[in-house]
Amino acid sequence: DQACKAVEGDAPEYIQEGIAGWRRSTAQMTQAMLTRHRYDEARVWCVIRQLRCPRDPEPVLQQAWCLEETWTSMLAQLSGPGGLVGARTRVPTLRGWEEVDVLQRSSQLQAAMRAHIRHAMTITNGLPTPSYAGLSASLCREGDVEAAH
Repeated sequence: DQACKAVEGDAPEYIQEGIAGWRRSTAQMTQAMLTRHRYDEARVWCVIRQLRCPRDPEPVLQQAWCLEETWTSMLAQLSGPGGLVGARTRVPTLRGWEEVDVLQRSSQLQAAMRAHIRHAMTITNGLPTPSYAGLSASLCREGDVEAAH
């Protein structure tokens, strides 16, 4: 219901404190999802929050953090004696679950994370230190050390 209302542009009328109260309560709920490692659900709520408050960098940065945690979790689950070369992982698609190369998925997650960090930097008209550090680390992981500096 929340997602449909956000996409349709309906105001969150059920919160007495208005949009500020809605932002607070959804931020707390999203944080609780992150603590429970429910990254996909948290990302959905980040998108809903971005739709409602497009100038707020917090859900954009939280989305980047969710992508980073998804990346870390994927690598931790798949690390083993054979390494990651040739390893496969499942990803959701519009056609259902598909198996893809772990290194390809890793690059996709890192690229999406960098896009969110850059978007947050655009929203804030500057370079928040945590955002810059995350962007720099991601660029280094992808071998683009020059762009990281």
